Amino acid sequence: MSDNISSFLSSFTSYITNLKIQPCPRLVLNLDAFRTFSKEFTSYLINNPLTLIPHVENILSSYNIKHIGTTGSLPSSILTPRTLSSQFLSKIVCVQGIVTHITPVQPKVVLSVHHTDTTNDIVFYEKEYRDSTMLSLLPPTSIYYPIKDHNNTPLVSDFGLSSYMDYQSIKIQEMPENAPPSQLPRNIICILSDDLVDTVKPGDRVLVYGVYRCMSQGSKEIPNYFTTVVLVNNIKLLSFGNKNCEKENEEFKENSIENLRNENKENSTNFNSIKENDIENTIETSNTNIFNSYSIVSPIPLQNIYNSIAPSIYGHSTIKKAVSLLLVGGNEIKMKNGSKIRGSLNLLLVGDPGTAKSQFLRYVNSVSPISVLTTGKGCSVAGLTCCIKMGEDTVIEAGAMVLSDMGVCCVDEFDKMSAGDRVGIHEVMEQQSVTVAKGGIYCILNARCSVIAAANPVLGYYSEKMSVGENVGMGNSIISRFDIVMVVKDTNERDREIAHHVLNNRSGKIQSKSNYNISNDCISQ
Repeated sequence: MSDNISSFLSSFTSYITNLKIQPCPRLVLNLDAFRTFSKEFTSYLINNPLTLIPHVENILSSYNIKHIGTTGSLPSSILTPRTLSSQFLSKIVCVQGIVTHITPVQPKVVLSVHHTDTTNDIVFYEKEYRDSTMLSLLPPTSIYYPIKDHNNTPLVSDFGLSSYMDYQSIKIQEMPENAPPSQLPRNIICILSDDLVDTVKPGDRVLVYGVYRCMSQGSKEIPNYFTTVVLVNNIKLLSFGNKNCEKENEEFKENSIENLRNENKENSTNFNSIKENDIENTIETSNTNIFNSYSIVSPIPLQNIYNSIAPSIYGHSTIKKAVSLLLVGGNEIKMKNGSKIRGSLNLLLVGDPGTAKSQFLRYVNSVSPISVLTTGKGCSVAGLTCCIKMGEDTVIEAGAMVLSDMGVCCVDEFDKMSAGDRVGIHEVMEQQSVTVAKGGIYCILNARCSVIAAANPVLGYYSEKMSVGENVGMGNSIISRFDIVMVVKDTNERDREIAHHVLNNRSGKIQSKSNYNISNDCISQ
């Protein structure tokens, strides 16, 4: 051990002694707080975790602490599976993403104990197991499980004396709304162990801290290509509804306006930065009494929000009101008897082709912080809810509605879905959960999302003589799960108004009635 590591460990020991910590499975070290104590040690820990963490965990073992976790700011900031590159290998990284699938928790042998059963004298044998998913100072061992000793005598495994660790693998994908256009979202495999297993489920948006490293075995097709994983040491849930997350959100709200201004100053060259007038308009709107919005002489803050929805689409004021209510959402109500009333809104747009139904869906997908856009023809019930893949490892993969938890799921061409697929989403649209009971796996996944869908009439035009369900070929069971059903018609008068609007706009006869509208960037924030 070098002198630098010895000095680092001595400073860490004194730091731990002053903390007076209690025994726990994992000690989470705040890098920001520890950086004020020892800047050099923090930098060395971030850049050389494979060398330093085993020594640190040896020190913590005397305090009945098995593992160490990290939190706080890193030089690399927050990464995504797309931005993870070779320069971060063998370093501590912070990766943000959404959990798409998980494997069941399995015991992983760390130390196996064997004994002979053919002689009067019982001889015990031990073997340790180390691989690339463990942080150890010693090199990896062979995966060979002994069944005979050096004398070719059969060995009996003593499972009671052997040591194990809990092991689970999850896959984190970059946020669908943050993926570049026309490109598939990328993902990264993360390894969880011991107390971190079963802390997340498919659809959770997480922030993981861990060591980014290569696996020891290369690919068979490309020998010099190695699979990379993140050995997780800490997980933070970003999904709404988490108590810790709600507490952090409340603390953020206290200084939200100041944070927006500071962020805008730092990103002054970024075209996505929030404009100062957006902040002032938001403050003015929030200070206006919302109950005076129906007065003729008073300002109309609600109308300004409606006008800011899809400004490129002319008219459709009623639909824009419904879309704004869907984006804002409501509060979930918990009844005394234990039942719940969902707070999210489901909206169905039905009407003639060419009436901007799909454009509304794409607008909602662009401004909603959490949103997934799909089509009824291009997805199945498994793609919308979840699926179970059977193989070497049984994994649960989340679908579109699970991935859009606490957000919006946009389904275009809703009428093209098969009747069986529509039945499969009944539970999601009403109970906002997905119940899985397949392949010996039973679990309930959250799908607390609003659904906005667009459907075309089966006759090619909307008929007044038929009901909404008959026009789109759906039963009452699925129609009743939509809180608002908007019918859009393509009439001659409507076409005439659009034509006059386009001509007047091109000729410069139309000027903005108010500069009080809120931009899309501010709506998405």
